[in-house]
Formats: sequence, C-alpha cells, structure tokens
Amino acid sequence: MSDFQPSKAVQSLPRQYFSSLTKTIADLKNRYDDVIDLAVGTPDLPAPNALKEALKLAIDKSQYDRYGAYRGEDFFKEAVAHFYQSQFGVTVDPKTEVALFHGSKEAIMKVSQVLVDQGDGILLPNPTYPDYLSAVGLTQAETIFMDLLEENDFLVDFNQLSHVDLDRAQLMYLNYPNNPTGALATQIFFEEAVAVAKNNNIFVVHDFAYGPYVFDHEKPISYLETPCAKEVGLELFSLSKIYNIPGWRIGFAVGNAQVVGYLNSLQDHTTVGMYGAMQEAVATLMVEENQDFIDEMKATYQARRDAVIREFDQVGIEVVPSKGTIYQWMQTPSGLDAETFAHLLAEEAHVAVAPGNGFGSAGEGYIRIGLIADTVILQEAASRIARVYKQFNN
Repeated sequence: MSDFQPSKAVQSLPRQYFSSLTKTIADLKNRYDDVIDLAVGTPDLPAPNALKEALKLAIDKSQYDRYGAYRGEDFFKEAVAHFYQSQFGVTVDPKTEVALFHGSKEAIMKVSQVLVDQGDGILLPNPTYPDYLSAVGLTQAETIFMDLLEENDFLVDFNQLSHVDLDRAQLMYLNYPNNPTGALATQIFFEEAVAVAKNNNIFVVHDFAYGPYVFDHEKPISYLETPCAKEVGLELFSLSKIYNIPGWRIGFAVGNAQVVGYLNSLQDHTTVGMYGAMQEAVATLMVEENQDFIDEMKATYQARRDAVIREFDQVGIEVVPSKGTIYQWMQTPSGLDAETFAHLLAEEAHVAVAPGNGFGSAGEGYIRIGLIADTVILQEAASRIARVYKQFNN
C-alpha cells in the first residue's frame, strides 16, 4: 500500500485544542446525565429575529443563486464601514480597507499567509487563542511568546521583548477584550503597541472577536481608534458573538489598505466571496441605527458573570471579575495545576471547563469558565466548582 506523507505545513500544525476538549466533554456526557458544559465558547442565545427575517427575504432573490462578487458585495463592505463609524468612531474606506471572510478564524490564518515566510517570527500573547498557533504552523514560522500576567492586568509588557525578538518578528497578534483572560486593553496600551510596531517594522493583527462585549460601563476600544494604527495593522471582527450566529461563519478584516489588498487577492484564489443572501441579511442589521440588541447581550453576559462571582464570594473564594468577553478566568486552588483541577471538576462536580494551560504556559494555574448558560445553571455550576475548590483551599 502507498504511504502518502503530509506536507511540512500540515505536520507543523498543533493539536487542535477545542476539538480535543469537545471529545473529552462528549465522553463525560456519556457517563453522567447532569453535566454542565462551560468549556467551549459557543453562544447559547438566539440570533436577532430581524436578522432571520432579513435572510428569509434575501434568500428568494435569484441573483444570490449565481456566483457572487469574489471579494464580497459592495453593500456589505459599506455596512461594515457604517458599523465601525457608529460603534467606534473609526472611518473605514469600504473599497480598499475591508476584506470579507468565512469567520474571523479564516482571517487569522490568511493574514499570516500573506505576510510571513518560513522561519519568520510571529509574536503571540501567552495565554493565547489556540488558533493563532495554527497560523504559525501553516506558515512554518517561529513563535515568540509575550506573557500576559495578572499583575499587568493581562496586558503585554513590551519591555519583555528582546532586540533579537523584535528584529525577527514580522507579525504580532493581539486580542482584546482578551480570550481567555477577560482583560481589556487601554488606549495607552494600543499606543504602545503601535509605537513598537512602527519602530520595528512589525504588522499588528488585533483580534476584536468580542468587540462590544465589555462590562461595568466601560467603552469598547477598537485598535483602529489609535493614531497611525492603520499604518501598521488591521483589526479582525467576528459577527458570531454579537449576533449569536457562529454557524453563519461571517467575519471581516478592516485596516491597512495594502495588506487588505493582499488578503483580497488571496481570497480570489481560495474561498471566493460568501453567499449573498447572508451578506444582505447581516448588512441590513449592521446599518440599523438601533443596535440595542448588542447592549442587551452585553447586559445578559454581565448578569451571568455577576451571578458566578456572587456564588464564589459567598463562600470566600476571591475571583477577579472578568472585564469583558463571554468568559470568566479563575485561578486554581493552591498546589493544583489546571489539568488536574479541570479533571476534578469534571469527575466530582460534573462541570466541564477549559484548563488554562491549553491556552499556553502562562495559562497554567487557571481555568476558563464559559458564561454560556442561563443564570440559574451558572449559579449551580459555580456552586459545584466552589465545593471542589474548597476541598483544597480551606
């Protein structure tokens, strides 16, 4: 029998963290009937009715049964520009500064493909969203980690980077509101990031997947609000979370026109556009002046976070409340590593969480709790987590 070996790029791919986690959870559910799954960040809330109604209308339009524009419909890009102006006060040229993707995950992969060669350095936060490592693997680049520490509010300390690291880095991924830590960036932080990028000829990719989801009356900050940000970077945005449509797979990149041009060119040769009816439906919602749906979702997730924190507070477990995203980051009991604590929670409490070490070495000693169930279920999950936690921290 013939033996066909995978390419070096495929061999360089890391183990897919969430795929492995999903298999573990499936096994847990097969053994117990009261499992609360808070491990993988899938929104549990419904999509807006207006979005579904817009899709029902658009789907009957015969032009969308044909091949669409390779680079996406103009009206969708204009809607993106409107959304960025209304939500973040950022001016975007829809003709030259928008690239459309089947979810921001695709954009994460492709931005590295258009800018990085084998052996180049890519700066990644640690802990990190695991798919950034996939982008490194596909390009056979080299990873340069930037540790996110609690004492720095999980912001990158650029002083930790050596001149050698800065010299060999071509690309820097940032991610705020941060998955998995729930941290927020500040305007000063983004200004520092732009300065480092300009001084070292590094391109910044800011993953804004949880964009408007910030808590406690904080204002969401787009990387592109920073002076000169477009000169050295772009921002990736996902509609999966804010409109509860992860299955639709719609995201986009906005920013540096030169790199957006590269991305659009790559799209011409690969995935080529997107179903036009979905573009029309989403564009219809994005240009609405009333975006109360986003505020309602944000309030829902904040209420869920508060419910989890209250359960921990009541039994004397101190947890720093998440500042954004749909997750709560939590330290493990003293002396327990992340994998062990997550395993104990699964087997003793029947609660599935994501061990922090799966996001990188700096995630060791933490777990990520998804705020992806209603308040009553989350309270029960937090109560179960607390019972196991207290066994080791009395």
